Amino acid sequence: MRALRPLATIIGVCGVALVAQAGTAPSPGPVDAGRPTLADSEPDAVIAADLRAFVNDGSAEAALLKHLKQSARATAKKLDGLGAKSTDIDDALRLQIAQNLEDKRALATDGGLFPMTASEIEREVIDYEAFKLETYVRSGVFPKRYFGYFDGKWDTAPYEATLMRTAHGAATTANAYLAAHGSKIRVSDQEIAVTFIAEGGAILLREKQAELDDIHPVLGIGLDDIATGFKLYPELVQQLDAQFATNLGNIVSWQNGQPYLTRNFKFAEAVLGTTVMWVYEKERCEKLLLAKQRASLSMRDGADQFILASLVYNSGQLFDDGRVAQIRGFTTGDYVYELSEKMKAKRFALPVRPPAESLKVLLESGAYADQQTTWSTVYHVLQRYGAYVSLKAFSDTFDAKGTFRRVP
Repeated sequence: MRALRPLATIIGVCGVALVAQAGTAPSPGPVDAGRPTLADSEPDAVIAADLRAFVNDGSAEAALLKHLKQSARATAKKLDGLGAKSTDIDDALRLQIAQNLEDKRALATDGGLFPMTASEIEREVIDYEAFKLETYVRSGVFPKRYFGYFDGKWDTAPYEATLMRTAHGAATTANAYLAAHGSKIRVSDQEIAVTFIAEGGAILLREKQAELDDIHPVLGIGLDDIATGFKLYPELVQQLDAQFATNLGNIVSWQNGQPYLTRNFKFAEAVLGTTVMWVYEKERCEKLLLAKQRASLSMRDGADQFILASLVYNSGQLFDDGRVAQIRGFTTGDYVYELSEKMKAKRFALPVRPPAESLKVLLESGAYADQQTTWSTVYHVLQRYGAYVSLKAFSDTFDAKGTFRRVP
């Protein structure tokens, strides 16, 4: 058995968990010889070639190109007033769409191309890239791309199925528990799944696949307050263990008033642990709101609930409704830049700029800033909230209530 290590020492050295950006991906496979690529061709030629490969239907390809044109025009209109030409914004969007398609084309193996329907290309590529460009400029932070963690298409499909089944079943059990204890708080599949991916699940499903069944509760999945949460919700922990034949109850051992981690999580246990901690943080957020005589979470819609609870989850602090509205509307660009400038004597600079400058640099470089997870709570929550919105707007993963439409 591994030596017990006090949770306080683990949390003290852990810092900020790194989170990967995109969906699941194996090692790149062969790319067709002789076809246009961004290394030797214009984006339009690459897009046309990739649409032909993925869709192979002339009318569907034409419809997608028409939709792309409309999306580019709409994006340029939304960014009007920031000093850029609409044609330059159009070119920038086409470049990002071409790169997105190229990334998927590079996943080709001897078994064929990564499967993408015309509808998926329209929504998960064209619409998402338009949304990404606009929100990056307006908010300062681009949304994470999480479609690949729920599509069951590639190398981690069995784990994705486990994630979906576990999050759905755990949400059902947690809501029954909350109702039985007179709480007005409820949790959703979407909240649990997106939080799990954002707090470390993404990097586990990508470059740390060897650790998928050996996940450190703090360093691997960001459950810094696991000892407190599990101690406050022993009945829920027991119910989840009974339902999923797991053993969450022995993860934390208390000795002389000091909590110790006894072992790491299996994959499903990490999803269940995230569920318990999401319940803990939502109820904690609710208490903070009511203490300030602000509207209960139960009186707010899903977006407000997710943003407010995520802010508490990551900082322990209650943010005002004005900041929540900025995050919700992706209008935080000036705020995160000014925050970075204000804190630069104490913290390293955030990779953000004011909206007009963000757009200018993006158009000149053709690339987004490298935006790893960092010290700002608002910045961090913007990344996951962007993914939360994208999954509902540009895929059929969740219904309006945040429940999985399909559970494997």
